[in-house]
Amino acid sequence: MFLSNEPFDVKWRALEKFAAPWRKGPLLEPILCEAVDFKRRASAQVKTGRYPCRTDVIQLIKDGISLSENIDATAASVESSSNPDLPAHQQPTAFNNMFKVSTKTTEAIARSLYQTVRYHIVELVSRLVVLVDQGDGTGRELDDQFIPSLKHMILEQAFGEICAVLAPSSAYDTEQDQTGIAYRAYSIFWPLLVLLFSPFVGHEKRIWAQEKLHFLGKISGLGMATMAARSVNMSGLTVSAI
Repeated sequence: MFLSNEPFDVKWRALEKFAAPWRKGPLLEPILCEAVDFKRRASAQVKTGRYPCRTDVIQLIKDGISLSENIDATAASVESSSNPDLPAHQQPTAFNNMFKVSTKTTEAIARSLYQTVRYHIVELVSRLVVLVDQGDGTGRELDDQFIPSLKHMILEQAFGEICAVLAPSSAYDTEQDQTGIAYRAYSIFWPLLVLLFSPFVGHEKRIWAQEKLHFLGKISGLGMATMAARSVNMSGLTVSAI
């Protein structure tokens, strides 16, 4: 939903109708459902060929900022169980119940994913701010000052969580401990992509993300990671098709 810039209304309608014996309740947890809905509404405004209603866009901006704060609160609330011996069905879950948050590693994975969703929401808010600016400079000032610092802060948070996933202990690093590396590689693939391609990430961190993607792809067999690592020329940040 967030990696592709293509319209996904048809895909989303198909998912909404998805039914299976093991599925109970809504397709997405509320905060992620709000995020997808916001992307649908915001993308429709950004891609329209005519100037949209200014009031509607301003309301969307407010909705996006509020959603960003709620996602941040959700990420902060992720906490692993204090009792690792609890049965699996009693362990806390996160990110649409994809993860049993029973370790610090899964805790960091879930937080990095929430922050990545948050980054995409703020990206959309930034585009809406530019869209609503009618020449008085108000929108541009917000986009030039508030939005970049927020994006940078979110990416720093995601980077910290990714480091925790790849090096859970200062006593060893990913290269020395490869237990569960395929699981970790797949789980943080999306956050690493954001670090690699975002213009709000410093050159050194981009190189670090590129190296980690290449390494994770090599030892885990996740071809997408290797492909992503090879798609960027750091000397000029040239992105080829993925």
